[in-house]
Parts: sequence; structure tokens; C-alpha cells
Amino acid sequence: MFFVSNLIIRFILGIGLIQQSFIYLKPLVATLMMAMAVYAYRYISYGNIIIDLAFSIIIGVFVYLASIYLIWCLQGKKEGVETKVYRFIIEKFK
Repeated sequence: MFFVSNLIIRFILGIGLIQQSFIYLKPLVATLMMAMAVYAYRYISYGNIIIDLAFSIIIGVFVYLASIYLIWCLQGKKEGVETKVYRFIIEKFK
């Protein structure tokens, strides 16, 4: 199913398979950075499960969003494949 949908995107939108693979790279790297930050937090945790959970969530959200933004900046703030797909869907349903 995964490869079929990628082939459909390739033929309908004209986006190559290599360019499509970069769609998954950004969230994968951001998820790994978030996981490392939350994992590192456990060494300085307070011992209270509610406080630790709240701080873990806050740290995870902040690191994930910061990572996505940093990767986007490193890519030159260019429009990604997501933008092309979004525009295509909006054009079809107008």
C-alpha cells in the first residue's frame, strides 16, 4: 500500500520518489531528537510522576517543534512536498 500511494503521488503530482522520501526524513529526525531529550530528562527528574510526565510532555513538544523548524531553516525555508500536495488537494476540491 505504501509503495502504491507513493507511485500515485509520483504520477499525479509529478514528485519523484527520492523527493517524497524527504517527507519522512524531517519528522523522523525530529522524533529521534525529541526521544533523546525526553530520555535525557529522566536523569534529572523530580521523582513525582505527575511533574515528570508534565515536564516530559513539555520538553518533547518543544524539542520536536524546534527540530522541525531547525530542519526547515537548514533546508533553506523552501516549500516542501507537503505544500504541493496541499495545493493540489485544494485545487481539486474548489
